[in-house]
Amino acid sequence: GTATPRVFADGTRAAWIDGHAGGARLVDLATGAATAIGRGTLTALAVTADDRALVTADRDGAVAAWPIAGGPPRALGRAPAFLNVVLAGPGDQWVAGIPASGPAWVAPLAGGGGRELPGTGEAG
Repeated sequence: GTATPRVFADGTRAAWIDGHAGGARLVDLATGAATAIGRGTLTALAVTADDRALVTADRDGAVAAWPIAGGPPRALGRAPAFLNVVLAGPGDQWVAGIPASGPAWVAPLAGGGGRELPGTGEAG
C-alpha cells in the first residue's frame, strides 16, 4: 500500500510511503523520476517547510529527517509508540507526532531527542 502523497511547497516534487518496497518515494512531478528515501516500515512522513528534508516515522517509533539533497538521515528521537502523523512546524524548528493513543510527541528538527507532551493524550 501507499500513503497519501505530500506535495512540496514549491510544487515540483511529491513524496509518499512505499508500503511495498519500504521507505518512501520522492518523485519529480515534471519528469516522473523517482528516488527512494528512508527504509523499513514507515508509518508517517512530512516535508519540511523549506522543502529540504523529508521527516519519517517508523514502526519502532524512530523519527528521522532525510536531506532531499542526499546524505545520511538525522535522528530526531524515538517516540514511545509508532506515530500515525508527523508534522514539520513553520520555521522548521520542531517536529510533532501524533500516535494512535497517548500523548503527542515533539522533537527539535535539529536533533537531540524528543519528548511527550503531557496533557495531550486521551483522558484517563
